[in-house]
Parts: sequence; structure tokens; C-alpha cells
Amino acid sequence: MRSLRCQSLHAAGGDARAVARALLAALDKRPGLLLWLADTTQPDHIAAELDAAAPVVVGGVSRAGLIGGQGEYEGKAQVERAVALAVTLPTGATATAFHSSPTGLPDLPAATWEIFATAPPDASPHLLMMGAPPHDAAFPIEPFLASLDRVLPWSNKVGGLLAGSSSLYVGAGRHDGGVAGVALQGVALDALVCQGATPVGPSFRISKARGISVLELDGTAVGQHEALDALLRTESAVSGGTLMAGLSVPCGPTAAAGGAGGAGGRRRRRRRRRRRRRRASRTRLSTSSGRSSATAERAARCSSVRSAWPRRWPCGPFRRRAGLRPFFGWV
Repeated sequence: MRSLRCQSLHAAGGDARAVARALLAALDKRPGLLLWLADTTQPDHIAAELDAAAPVVVGGVSRAGLIGGQGEYEGKAQVERAVALAVTLPTGATATAFHSSPTGLPDLPAATWEIFATAPPDASPHLLMMGAPPHDAAFPIEPFLASLDRVLPWSNKVGGLLAGSSSLYVGAGRHDGGVAGVALQGVALDALVCQGATPVGPSFRISKARGISVLELDGTAVGQHEALDALLRTESAVSGGTLMAGLSVPCGPTAAAGGAGGAGGRRRRRRRRRRRRRRASRTRLSTSSGRSSATAERAARCSSVRSAWPRRWPCGPFRRRAGLRPFFGWV
């Protein structure tokens, strides 16, 4: 499989259509896939202008800053602004756009689902996704990702949650929240985590939580926590961006051991890859020895969900874990 060729673009102006046309004018060649994000009051106009720019076009609206075209743009925009990633696919690779509701699976034809679900591990599709909660509802991100892990256990799932808007676009069609994305086949894709927030203020210990809701910090109810209240008031007045809560994860012995620990981590990763290959091989052998295809498929899913679990979005809900401390940062 070959890699992708990407071009990062940025445009700004007083009119959304002019911004979209500036992005089109900056293209080196017609791409096979175009992903875009805009901080605009007229996203429908941008979607309409970019719809014919590539066979597959997916976009959304972000009110919390943009990165693209060799620049980073934060704060409330005084102009219409958009960034885009134009992707040239290698020969033989395919890109399939989709949308999914927060409680469902990608809306794809039955024939496409059959191809994706029956593909061997090295030919499974990789999913690039952008998600947003509907304007009048929450987005249960963990159940959504768990469903994807069950049906596509070998796929990398990469993406993030948009801030400040529920508008998602597949082509020129607008959707209210959920997930818009593209499934790539015939390409190599590695998922990397990139820090996108600057920590501010002190950290607090989670002393009580229910599900993804934090009820107490340092033994004090969140609504009565003076230090947290002071932090929120001060940072909101100073920065004006989007304040997020994160988890500060303590370093384990591998991360703290330097070079030797790094080598040990690589050896452990190699062992995990070998175990996954052996599980896949056992599943194929059991199928060829007379086991029913339905039973083999269930066994493959059960044996591979654990290996697919770490490949998750870097963005996710606030989860309570022993020993972890939340911090706050601007993004």
C-alpha cells in the first residue's frame, strides 16, 4: 500500500463564497478527497462551492480556532475563514464519504458494509472522522466508538470533536451533529496523538464522579469549589477561548526509564503485534477446518476487539480513573 499526498490550505475574507473560491484557486491539482473546516456564519455557501472540488468532500464548522495552510488561527474571527486538506489518493485506493447519527453506524450501502466487514486485517478501511453533538442533544461518544470497534475491529479510527457548532457536511448536504467522515481503503494510515491544549491553573483530584460527570474535586462539590470557580472566572476573562478539562496521566516505568525503557516499550509493542497475528491466523485455520463462517466471524471479533481498543480518538469524554488528576487548558 502507498501513502497519501496532502496539501494544506487556508483562506480568509469578508465573504464565505470568496473564501471557498480562494481555497479552490490554491489547489495544485484536483484531489481525490477534500476535508475542510471553517469558522464562518455561512457554512452552507462554503459547502456548495467546494462540493465539486473533489469526488469526496467532507467538512464542518469550528468556533474554537483553526490550523492549516502553515498557520494557526485562534479567537473570534472578524472575517470568514476556512482551512482545507486536499488529499491525492494512490492508484487503487478508494475513499467513501459517510455520515452517522450519534447512536447509529455510518450510513453506507449494504454492499459497501459487506466489503468493509469481510476485509482481512491488512485491507480493512481506515476512518477519518469529525464529530459534533446535535444542537438539542448530547453525543454519547464512548458507545459510538465501541460499536465501531465491534463491527470494524481492525480499522484505525482517527478524528476529533468540533466545538461551537453542530453543522457537518458530506458534499453539499448539511447534517445536524453526529459524525461525518471518510473511509479509506488501499492506503497505509498510522494514528498519532497530538496535544492541542495549553494547561492553565492547578490540578485537582477527582473524589466523586458518576459516569462521565465529575461531582467532587478534592472532596468539595464542584459547584462549591472556590479554587475552581476562581480559575474559571479568571481564565474566561483573560483568554476568551474554549476551556476544556483533561486528565493528567502519571508516567509509568517505561516512560520514566529513558532509553532502556523506550527499547522495552518497543519490544512489548512487537510482542502485542505478534499475538494479534497469531490470533488472526488461528481464526483463519479454524474456519478452514470445518468451523462455520458465522462462528469464525464472532471469534474474530471477540479476539480482536482488545487489540483495536487503543486505537481511539484522542478527544473523548471526561472519565474517572484511580490516581488520575484533571487539569484545565485552552484549545
